[in-house]
Amino acid sequence: MTSRPRNAALGAVEGSHEFEGLKEKFPEAYGTFQLAQTAAHLTAPWLRPLLRPQDGRWDILQRPALALALVQSLRNILQEEEDAPSAGMSAYAMLIDNVRRPAEQPASVWVSSWIPHLGVDRLHGVYLDIAGELGRWMKGRDVTRCAYGKVSQWKGVFDPETWDEFVTVQRHVVPVVSRSLRDPTISPTRTWGGSNTFPLVMRWALLVPARYMVPVLESEFFAKWRYAVYPFVTEVRPIPGKAAVWYQSWKDLFTPELLADERVLLQLETGLGMINRAAQGQQISWPEHSDV
Repeated sequence: MTSRPRNAALGAVEGSHEFEGLKEKFPEAYGTFQLAQTAAHLTAPWLRPLLRPQDGRWDILQRPALALALVQSLRNILQEEEDAPSAGMSAYAMLIDNVRRPAEQPASVWVSSWIPHLGVDRLHGVYLDIAGELGRWMKGRDVTRCAYGKVSQWKGVFDPETWDEFVTVQRHVVPVVSRSLRDPTISPTRTWGGSNTFPLVMRWALLVPARYMVPVLESEFFAKWRYAVYPFVTEVRPIPGKAAVWYQSWKDLFTPELLADERVLLQLETGLGMINRAAQGQQISWPEHSDV
């Protein structure tokens, strides 16, 4: 299509004329490749300002001849053959939908806009309703089946106390993280056993205070991780440089808040100690829970 003119009405007419030319020259291809749908999609941005009043005036009504030409042109390019296979919404319906549909915003955006006016206390009931909806959606899911953005968008909306005590952390996010760590096995030859579960868990850890996340890691992850370190150093027997890369690839996934926790560092250092002893040719014993 040609460069966009400044006037929306002229732009819509010129754009529709180009599609008219395509339909006239290549009628069969126009239908085969559903160019009526494409025309509806590309014309919609031109029509939006025409169908919305500007300073109390409707631009399209100021020049009725141009409006009539536009309507006639659109009727031609959006009209589909009666026997054309239906792919759902018609080109005309698609155009109307694209023109009239308001821009969508995440719910967290418009809820947060009320905070300066109502305050957090008055929105407490709204927070609880949102928490309930999130909880019902997250029930029984793990991190591979939960959209992180759907939950994380609310962290900046709720105040820390509400987020921590009432909403998604204790009731919903922690169970999702715990479930996700319960089943996957850790491979000594591949960093996360061919799955992306643990990297996803560490992404969700950004939503969970360390005081909740560390106990989950202690109960569901670190023992399995140490059990993977043992065959890694006794059977795979990597050269020291590769062993260091393997260890660092795990450590780099932990959030700064978790790495600042002494319990997490102790667990990681236990695994690193096994790697260092193996590199020095020392005897390595099978890790036990009592090692840490």
